[in-house]
Amino acid sequence: MTGARGREGALLRVEVAGCVATLTLDNPQKRNALSAALLERLVGALGEIEAKGARVAILRASPGAKVWSAGHDIDELRAGVDMLGEDDPLPRALRALRASKLVVIAQVQGSVWGAGLELALASDLIVADETASVAMTPANLGLPYHAQGLAQFLARLPVNRVKELFFTAQPLDAATALGWGLVNRLVPAGEIDAHVGALARLVAAKAPLALALVKESLRVLVESRPLAPQDAARLAQMRRRALEGADFAEGLAAFREKRSPRFRGG
Repeated sequence: MTGARGREGALLRVEVAGCVATLTLDNPQKRNALSAALLERLVGALGEIEAKGARVAILRASPGAKVWSAGHDIDELRAGVDMLGEDDPLPRALRALRASKLVVIAQVQGSVWGAGLELALASDLIVADETASVAMTPANLGLPYHAQGLAQFLARLPVNRVKELFFTAQPLDAATALGWGLVNRLVPAGEIDAHVGALARLVAAKAPLALALVKESLRVLVESRPLAPQDAARLAQMRRRALEGADFAEGLAAFREKRSPRFRGG
């Protein structure tokens, strides 16, 4: 599968190997800025790789990149124009990542700024190496951040940490990001490819419907408090489907037969 092309080159490269897909941000001339074209391609790629049987997606920058993502594409920002409306590219891409049945692992090397950090946080897991640093920089531009974006930070961090990120716009190094809980794992740079690959394969071997239910339940619980009756009913229906599906029967059989399960997503 080939990546989208623009005047700067490939914006996003997409590869699928078995149940694991790799989505590579590839616009070094703009430090992987989140242009509308890149974000739209990302949304489309999530559906494409899921249709091809992927269960896990690794979201990364090109090897050797100094910047994972510089956040919003400044060339697309305009004074007086809200780029964070419900139907704008960034909010749609963030919703697509959180709503996808895929387990998304952000492999972060280099610096991550502004909306790039929110994109990483929309992934399910973040693995970083010691070159990583993160910063929330909208205050440097006078850009008022959206409440839904702040809510995603509050789901990860105490409010005083969120304030420090946004009020100072100062970068946190990888060790501090790990200590704050922004990063799941911190590994040496020379080992991150192997580490993320092994983690992706480990997750891909689990029961897809069971993982999808956990992911969706957590999304709803974070975004909808208290839990709305229609959401509770939909999650219960998803759970019934998983309980009645082939994967649960296979998991029980494999446990009793002392063998590895062979889940097929049913």
